[in-house]
Amino acid sequence: MITENYMVRVTTPFFYTLEFLVALGVFLLVFYLFARNIDKKSLLVFIIAGAINTAIEFMLQGLGMRIIEDAFFFNTPIGFPFICFILGFYEGGVKTLIAYHFVKMIINSDKFNKKMVVVLVSVVFISFFSYSAVTASGYGSPVYTTTARDMFAPLGIILLSIAFVGSAGYFLLRKIPREHKISLLYYELGLVIYLLVWMIPLHMFSLRYIGAFDMGIYVPAGVLEQLVWMYGYFLFFEGIGVIIVVYPIIYGLNLMEF
Repeated sequence: MITENYMVRVTTPFFYTLEFLVALGVFLLVFYLFARNIDKKSLLVFIIAGAINTAIEFMLQGLGMRIIEDAFFFNTPIGFPFICFILGFYEGGVKTLIAYHFVKMIINSDKFNKKMVVVLVSVVFISFFSYSAVTASGYGSPVYTTTARDMFAPLGIILLSIAFVGSAGYFLLRKIPREHKISLLYYELGLVIYLLVWMIPLHMFSLRYIGAFDMGIYVPAGVLEQLVWMYGYFLFFEGIGVIIVVYPIIYGLNLMEF
């Protein structure tokens, strides 16, 4: 088993534009639901989650824990701090909305939230499967940028651990109904669903993988390492931990309905 595990990402100039377009489409959907008085809370959840994750991106990129290179907004190169807003409202707003409606679907068992989960999951999967397939085919001779981050940076692990402990403590230490406490687990499961439909296409087409740095290149790890670190460590620790703190906030603001 390799000892140096990096999360390797291969992107093209269109990648962050795609995230922007998906986030914009989801925003327009929840704004329509808000304006038509169908669903007043999803828009607030999207904005709050997006703002929180944007702040997290400022922190991570400001500390050098997350480095974004060769990012483009359509054909215009962008960098810090502008890229933080795209990442914030895509990875924060869209991801949280899927988990939010998944919790409500489990608890309320209503058709509206089931439809929202299906629509949002479908949009993410179709968008990134199409992007991954076209990018991997080399259509249009795309410019590839390869970046990597150390998955075991001590500061990152400490911050993620604090996020898990703080979020769990918020529910476990409060005198609230047991169903409310368990809803945190439903939220985490909703995040896992999002991560899978977003990550599998990228991983399938080798645009995101676990690798080791060797002789100036990132060498993909073996199957066992991919499963352990991508579908174990990243899926259930990093991917959830970076946004788990949003749920206690939207719960505390009474945006959940039980």
